[in-house]
Amino acid sequence: MSFRATGLVRSYPGMSQPVLRELSFDIPSGGLVAILGKSGAGKSTLLRCAVGLEPFERGTLELDGVAVAGTEQVSAADRAVSLRA
Repeated sequence: MSFRATGLVRSYPGMSQPVLRELSFDIPSGGLVAILGKSGAGKSTLLRCAVGLEPFERGTLELDGVAVAGTEQVSAADRAVSLRA
């Protein structure tokens, strides 16, 4: 199972800067990764976006060839189809 994030951006209302700013990484099939960082760095936000619990504005998340684009890039209906896949 491969996982790729490309240009991921996630903001919260009222915050001056996005929590995730153009985040990109690639985890190849069979790879093992640890997410480290200080409190408030966006670790939980990244994971919530990755499993579809939280929307992200821009960028793409891809799991085994199935891509989910940000809310500013595709319609809600197209995004829902991608999330179900």
